[in-house]
Amino acid sequence: MPLPDPDSNPSDVTMPLAGQVIVLDPGHGGVDGGTDYGDVKEKSIVLNTTLYLKDYLLAAGAEVHLTRDKDYDLAPKDMKGYSKRKAYDIRRRVNFIQDKNADIFISLHLNSMTNEKWKGGQSFIIQVKITRF
Repeated sequence: MPLPDPDSNPSDVTMPLAGQVIVLDPGHGGVDGGTDYGDVKEKSIVLNTTLYLKDYLLAAGAEVHLTRDKDYDLAPKDMKGYSKRKAYDIRRRVNFIQDKNADIFISLHLNSMTNEKWKGGQSFIIQVKITRF
């Protein structure tokens, strides 16, 4: 087995995401449960998945920020009206992402289709500059 190159940086091997700022957004939360299947809510599954992913990314050296780490939305607790809360929540998430100056942003969601023709995961990838609300 060859010895490591003495000029190499060990963190390049052991910490492949060192210096990367990643924002994870477990979709929904609080009054917005997302899709559901009986008592199982999207907001709970994506939160648990996000917490697992956060630990994995931290172990790889990334700086990780979450838009939420418990079951809540980002609207003020006393704000009334579902659509008003949703609009406020989305603006707060966008501002949070911008404030962190993320290299990577991942929003986790689960979709439910009633047509059995559609199966599997979905990925939406877009490269844009987000403007502040």
